[in-house]
Amino acid sequence: MPDSTITQSDVITIDVTSPYASQQLLEAYTTTGIAYFTGLPIATEAFQARVLNTARRFFLGFTAEQKAALRFGVPGYIRGYSGPGSEQYGDTADTYQEHYVESLDIVSGMTISEWPDLLVDSGLMDELEQYRRVAAQAATIILTLTEKALKLTPGFLATKHALSRGNSTFRLNHYPSMMQNQRKGSIRFGEHTDFDTISLLLLLDDAGGLQFQNPRGEWCSLKRKPNTLLVHVADMLARWSNERLVATPHRVYAEDQDDLWPERYTMIFFAAPPSTTWVDSKDLFPDEPNKYPPVSAGDYLKQRLEQIYGSSYREKIG
Repeated sequence: MPDSTITQSDVITIDVTSPYASQQLLEAYTTTGIAYFTGLPIATEAFQARVLNTARRFFLGFTAEQKAALRFGVPGYIRGYSGPGSEQYGDTADTYQEHYVESLDIVSGMTISEWPDLLVDSGLMDELEQYRRVAAQAATIILTLTEKALKLTPGFLATKHALSRGNSTFRLNHYPSMMQNQRKGSIRFGEHTDFDTISLLLLLDDAGGLQFQNPRGEWCSLKRKPNTLLVHVADMLARWSNERLVATPHRVYAEDQDDLWPERYTMIFFAAPPSTTWVDSKDLFPDEPNKYPPVSAGDYLKQRLEQIYGSSYREKIG
């Protein structure tokens, strides 16, 4: 059970317009790997209210059959709707955890012909595309600050992650409310690190439950802060930076003794470069020996997808 004395004071808030923003980012990402950001169009109450309304329209307005039929995008990758239990972290029966969440994934490079009619006709396509552009803009700003913090060539990261070039994913998550007799344990989504470059997270309500593991190994609960965006380092950037930047273990937790787990909504933008991008720490720190062998972003993505969905994940999506 989490220590109730732990607070979210480990996580700093960074104003992207501050002249000290890159310095603060470096401090955060080499210690906790996560920070709140302000000064971004995505980090406003008005924008987040619109995203929450869209999420509710999709998850509550469409039938289970309609949602289950929404698989689309680039063949061979998980795209579109994923129901509860689709993702898993843990390789054995002892470590496997069922996840009580449903998701809608929208990926880079989709053409109008790849969008399902249901999303086009309902108007949700236009809304999701707008949100994705705003999220990508925020990612560009954070990656530009990261370049400055690491003294990289300007554009080294940001250009690779441009919406027209990258392999990023925009995701809406819905955690349905659950009574005690509908669940097992206290985990709504198990402990994991993300496998992209950086992850941009909007907590769209006050349901709570998000926790990250701080440098002392303690689980710290993170609450929604008005007019902020949470951004954390993911595995690809940790690997790219020779582990100078820290990928943040996180989970969604709820007290098992609570009679009702409240409904919960989030939005995530997983920023990732094109599949052909070579992830090699020598590009960032040429004088340091590699802690990991170089790998293409596409191969790394495939490895991580197979860990989560199993080796037959391509068959699972039809």
